[in-house]
Amino acid sequence: MSNVGAISHLGCFSFQSSKNVTAGEGGIILANDDDLADRCWSIHNCGREPGGRWYEHHTIGGNYRLGEFQGAVLNAQWDRFAGQAETRESNGRYLAARLADVPGVTCQARTPDCTRHGYHLFFFRVDPVVLGVGREVFLEALGAEGIPAVAGYPIPLYRQPLFVNGVIGPYVGSRAAARDSGPALVKCPCCEALSTEQSVWIAHRVLLGDRQDMDDVAAAIRKVVDHREEMARNQ
Repeated sequence: MSNVGAISHLGCFSFQSSKNVTAGEGGIILANDDDLADRCWSIHNCGREPGGRWYEHHTIGGNYRLGEFQGAVLNAQWDRFAGQAETRESNGRYLAARLADVPGVTCQARTPDCTRHGYHLFFFRVDPVVLGVGREVFLEALGAEGIPAVAGYPIPLYRQPLFVNGVIGPYVGSRAAARDSGPALVKCPCCEALSTEQSVWIAHRVLLGDRQDMDDVAAAIRKVVDHREEMARNQ
């Protein structure tokens, strides 16, 4: 149990393979309410109740329990978690500063109340108008320089097929009507631009390197931007 009032009644954290702390799959739920915690425990434990009999199922649930091996993998990471978090924080700030004056590149803004950034991902935006090339060309050139960067989510959440086709959500009913009018009910132009043409992700593991590694990342991005006219001619 944990006081997660700053998050909500429940807080969820993933241990999927790409995360800062990983068990390959799975996650954890923190709660500040005993009843909610027991209900979550039941759902992930085949519908059983804490203290109940083994083959006694009170609700619909599944076998979502982390195994002992996964628990051991997780526990082994906590001793180095704080140090790695500080390394990511320091390198994230440093890399953002190195990229601050690169044309067509804008790093994610950091609010004054952020005391330490998790840097699961290092985000920045590319401006196709300034660069003269699309994001995919930029990423291909960056990959050629040895920098592992990806475009991230290809479409906004509200344009996922299960929403657009009326499988779940506010467009339940006629799937044809949902396809024709559903997405039009939601307009998030910034989200659209980030998803389809601007956002670039660099994974947190890159930020576990040293300052020379950060200099290499910055130099590669700057090199690609400096050669944007050549890239545009070769499209």
